[in-house]
Amino acid sequence: MMLILLSAVTTTTARETENYSQDRDIRQTIWFARGKHSAIISKQIRRGTSHTYILKARSGQRMQVVLTTRGRTSFTVYSPTEGIIQDADGVKNWVSDLTETGVFEITV
Repeated sequence: MMLILLSAVTTTTARETENYSQDRDIRQTIWFARGKHSAIISKQIRRGTSHTYILKARSGQRMQVVLTTRGRTSFTVYSPTEGIIQDADGVKNWVSDLTETGVFEITV
């Protein structure tokens, strides 16, 4: 089983409140250390910014994603070919046995 623990702090600056046209996506690949099956990622997420985490996984593996944050921030998991995974859209905790092999994306 692989476990991805995302910890996010959502912040807003005065300038961001006035202008949301600065929306951007920060992308990061998740690599698991040799012999490890979990990753902990702690980031500050500014209003108007999304974070996308990319990882490779195989069919049959169990993936669990947990987001610890205050407020309404959530995540969505995308499969390699089918788009948004059922029950993994707009959530803070998700676990499932994967039915595909390939590159998965988790967007916060």
